[in-house]
Amino acid sequence: MRRTNKVKQRKYINIRDSIHGFISLDPTEQKIIKSYPFQRLRFIHQLGPTMFVYPTANHKRFEHSLGVAHLSTKVIKHLRDLHGLKIRDNDEKIFRIACLLHDIGHAPFSHVSEDTKLFHDGINHEKMTAKIIKETEIGKIIKENYKEEGLKRVIFISTSVGEPQKPIDIYLKDLLMGQAGIDRMDYLIRDSYFLGVMYGRYDLNRLIETMCFDEEKGIYWEEGGIHALEQFLLARYFMFLEVYYHKTRRSLDYHIGELLREFLKEQFNSDKLPIETENFIALNDFNILSWGFNKPKYKEVLLERKFFRKIEIESSDHPTPEELVKWEWLSEKLMENFDISLFHIDRAENAPYKFEKPDILIKKTDKFIPIHEISSLVANLRPLQKIRIYVELNNLEKIEKFVKEFFKVRKG
Repeated sequence: MRRTNKVKQRKYINIRDSIHGFISLDPTEQKIIKSYPFQRLRFIHQLGPTMFVYPTANHKRFEHSLGVAHLSTKVIKHLRDLHGLKIRDNDEKIFRIACLLHDIGHAPFSHVSEDTKLFHDGINHEKMTAKIIKETEIGKIIKENYKEEGLKRVIFISTSVGEPQKPIDIYLKDLLMGQAGIDRMDYLIRDSYFLGVMYGRYDLNRLIETMCFDEEKGIYWEEGGIHALEQFLLARYFMFLEVYYHKTRRSLDYHIGELLREFLKEQFNSDKLPIETENFIALNDFNILSWGFNKPKYKEVLLERKFFRKIEIESSDHPTPEELVKWEWLSEKLMENFDISLFHIDRAENAPYKFEKPDILIKKTDKFIPIHEISSLVANLRPLQKIRIYVELNNLEKIEKFVKEFFKVRKG
């Protein structure tokens, strides 16, 4: 008699991650990951064209999404076991799926497409995320397992689109997308690791260990977590200053934006990204770059490094209103005296901590207090506003001389 060996199919699989070790995925998550819209994230760089500045910055939205899902389980387990968070297994699974899908609507080169205004008005990567979840096989997989309500919950938690279906959904959304949310927790460590820099590192375990939950206030931190939070917010500040706003990276953002515009004009007869889901998810960094490398201009920019160079003078990191007025005046004068194709004025702005969104709460003597009211370090964090001028190589000396003369005449 012939013997047959029946191999029992494993319910869960583990994926090895360079940051978190093994990441476990249940059968529903495995189906989602195998779908084309999710696999596409393998071809969307986490940091746009940064790999042309930092050679090892080749990590993608794919592994970041897995990392955020992994952190969701770690944080929920901590809050449930030690702080009485009442969350059902299904709620946790829906939260994990939301974390897994939160970046699925990113366009090629991630934030470059938004920074260079390639989305149609009223559209951003969050709204495209909601659209992709609804209109592709991912939505069908979610509904098969968690019904229509589950689909709405995933979309709200991951994008803020729609309405919460359960009270806990508001807390879960903040846990994912807040100023100290798990999205930022993962990308700061991941970006630092793959770029080989120290700026974005912080004590992740301490940050999670001091996290708490209150049924009325939601997520908060015990007083012992203040220094971990300060370290976390400073990590984000310095990553923007030194990496995300790196002078060459910002020049390449401009050129990639121009490349995308030309590509869209040729392929779709439009200067905006397609809003049809099928056309949108067909786009990724690799097919855009392949198209661009066939154009001498972009081949020279990206491979021969003939990109626009920054002139010596630039704004301070936190310009005063008077300084901003001078830069606006300079912008007008440059456009009056030089062809716009010869230069680019770059304005990079971000707030490492938003005071108007006090969602990082510290519990001190039975009161819940925004961190900036306790930490003088956080209270003194100001928004970054960096203005630079990038110039075509052959005109660099001429335009730089013009700018120096402008500030010489108007100094003080």
